[in-house]
Amino acid sequence: MHRLNFRWAFKSSRSLSLSVKESRNYVCFSTRWPVGNNSLATGRRKHVLSHPIREIRSRQSTLFSSGISFSTQNSKAQGMSFSDKLGAAVFLLMSGVTFGLGTWQAKRYNWKVDLIAKRTNKLNAEEILLPSCEQNKYFDAVEDEWMYRRVRCKGVFDFSKSILLGPRAPPLGTEILERSAVSPSGYFLITPLVQENGETVLVNQGWIPKNYVDDETGKVGEEMIKKLGIGSVDIVGVVAPTEFPGQFTPSNMPEKRKFFWLDIAEMKRICDAPRNAWFIDRVESDKAPSNYAYPAPRPIESYMNFKVNPYTHIGYSATWYGLCLTGIAVTRFRFLK
Repeated sequence: MHRLNFRWAFKSSRSLSLSVKESRNYVCFSTRWPVGNNSLATGRRKHVLSHPIREIRSRQSTLFSSGISFSTQNSKAQGMSFSDKLGAAVFLLMSGVTFGLGTWQAKRYNWKVDLIAKRTNKLNAEEILLPSCEQNKYFDAVEDEWMYRRVRCKGVFDFSKSILLGPRAPPLGTEILERSAVSPSGYFLITPLVQENGETVLVNQGWIPKNYVDDETGKVGEEMIKKLGIGSVDIVGVVAPTEFPGQFTPSNMPEKRKFFWLDIAEMKRICDAPRNAWFIDRVESDKAPSNYAYPAPRPIESYMNFKVNPYTHIGYSATWYGLCLTGIAVTRFRFLK
């Protein structure tokens, strides 16, 4: 049902109020004439017979041209039920939340693009001589000015203090000599390197299969040590950050020199290295001799692999914005019609 209100203004400062009730195919009119200074509520009322809606609507243009004030109001909207109000509030709240999430993912996309650009510039920059430990102010931070810079250092490996990190799958792009039906598993070999200036650097030499490790002692075989080099060696690597354990990651076993996750600070402690010692990953450009594939160094391209790439952020953002528009549409056409 619709209610239409009309009012005529006369020169005598009196006005006629016309109330119209629309029901299905007919419209009923009622009028009120003000008497003296009395309000419309006490005026004289005159009822007019019902007329078909099509006739009334055909005369709307005449009403407007006569200077009549015309307004229409949906009586259902005037009296929204509590359930409709609650539903509209819930959907509008959901629309606001999803809009915020979509904006957040859009900002994450821009952040990830900038991060990739900065890391690419660092990895493509010319390698530099590894700075002194005194310049390592952030120790094992996740990100600082030295992270992901290619560096070069020279020294002697101390294999008696080697550490195994794993078990883990080989780095992406690693050439596996032993073919099997299951994914191969192994360890990353981390060995202290004593430089010519006496400073110690922890070097992740690369990935080795499990069968290269002595099960009883948990150490690398002597044959591999000879292949890796006895005496002074030159190393090219990338300054790497530490890791953080997951909820179900087992605890490390430093007493056995075996780690499940990369805890650089603890590794420095058991290797008798200072807290500000550098930790670097030996990269593919500095491979072991060609006749010996292991340890397999980490490919330089692997540092550009992210768990969530920029295009995933775009997909998340589009999904949240789509849900926001859906919530607005439902509110408009279901609760505010």
